[in-house]
Amino acid sequence: MSAPQRLAQRAAVALAAGRGGPAPLAASAATAAAGRSSSGSRGVWTEPPKDSESARVDSFYNTTVETYAQLPITQLSLQRLLEGGRSAALDAGYVTANAREVQRELPRRLARRLLDLQLLPHLVVTNPHVNRVYKSYHHAFEVLRQLPPVASPADNASFCVLLRRLVDEHAPMLDSLAAGLREAKARALVGPALQLDGFFDSMLRSRITRRVLAEQHLAVSGGGGGVVDSALSVAGAAEFAGQRAAMLCAEVFGTAPDVRVTGDIAAVLPYIPSHLDYILYEVLKNAMRATVERHAAARLPPVQIRVCAGASALTVRISDQGGGIPEDIAPQVWGYGFTTSDLCPLGSGGGGASSGGSGSGGDGGSGADPGGGGAGVAAAAKGGSNGGGYGVQLAAASEAPRQRYKLAGLGFGLPLSRLYARYFGGELALQNMPGFGVDAYITLRDLEGLRGSWSERDQL
Repeated sequence: MSAPQRLAQRAAVALAAGRGGPAPLAASAATAAAGRSSSGSRGVWTEPPKDSESARVDSFYNTTVETYAQLPITQLSLQRLLEGGRSAALDAGYVTANAREVQRELPRRLARRLLDLQLLPHLVVTNPHVNRVYKSYHHAFEVLRQLPPVASPADNASFCVLLRRLVDEHAPMLDSLAAGLREAKARALVGPALQLDGFFDSMLRSRITRRVLAEQHLAVSGGGGGVVDSALSVAGAAEFAGQRAAMLCAEVFGTAPDVRVTGDIAAVLPYIPSHLDYILYEVLKNAMRATVERHAAARLPPVQIRVCAGASALTVRISDQGGGIPEDIAPQVWGYGFTTSDLCPLGSGGGGASSGGSGSGGDGGSGADPGGGGAGVAAAAKGGSNGGGYGVQLAAASEAPRQRYKLAGLGFGLPLSRLYARYFGGELALQNMPGFGVDAYITLRDLEGLRGSWSERDQL
């Protein structure tokens, strides 16, 4: 019997026995979370778990985790997020009901990822960086599953404090996973045999969903319309992404290519600004790095962006003349942890695009989170006309944490960008022309008019 089959069998036994349900609390965990947040002295990453919680983590194959992992989860769609934002403005009870739904969803999704971590090879799961992620996930799982159901605006206020705390404190998780991957793959005998791209796809896809659930609830609780912009200007977002990427490129190399946006400039579609932010910025900064490294500063060819609106989808083509991706590394560019940058703080990423290949394909980028924290590129285009209000947003971006704007290094930027594009049924694809450059095609589906045309499989 395989490991997943054994886990499923044990979970079924646990369900039949009635174990693993939410434990009652003597005091409101949400209120306690609010107190900890205001003090600023404790957190998921710094607060040692209680003895009973440590015992549960150390037991590893925890039947409570298995039980929750077997429970069904609710499909999340762009259309549903749009409707939720509208409902919050019309129905006074919507926010409380949505809080209870988020309470149900998050522990179930965390439990699935805990099982994924348990099934990793021993070399990986015992890595201190990966083990830290496991413990922080388990801590969040225990806190969330034991919360009493939100029943009032006061309960929801405390729940929102906890949600914001968890979103913020889980932000370092991506760096920890990247560090663990890099260290595991560096092992001479075992490292090259590790196949972890499927694991990272599942982990990061679920992470996107959890962040969207949390950010959506925080937005509607604050009186906003949710995380989706119903008429996002794609050309405006691309222009501002180009400005920000050029600022960073000039800071690192002393110069940057121009960015030219053409095509259907007035095109808009419903989308989450932070998702488009991440994709555009990652592809553009890679294209700029490759262009500067290949050409003399006095004659840098521009990076061309063309927006094309179709009947059911919108496509953004980003074209550079950075030399293309060397054919020997082209198959590796979608792998997590692969990078051609020697700027990587976790170790050398190997040669390739930085010495003559296009960064659009070879550089993994920063891998930083697109959600939360403001300073989003696409957020600058939210509700505004092309070119309007970008100065204020540019100033805000310059105040953002520096690690979010690294030019290259972790090897997560490109595969994670594709994951974001695919999340709502889109795609990110590369057309490589060795010796010349790369065309990156970002396809965004207009899902408000295409209900049910994509699969929940991509969000589990």
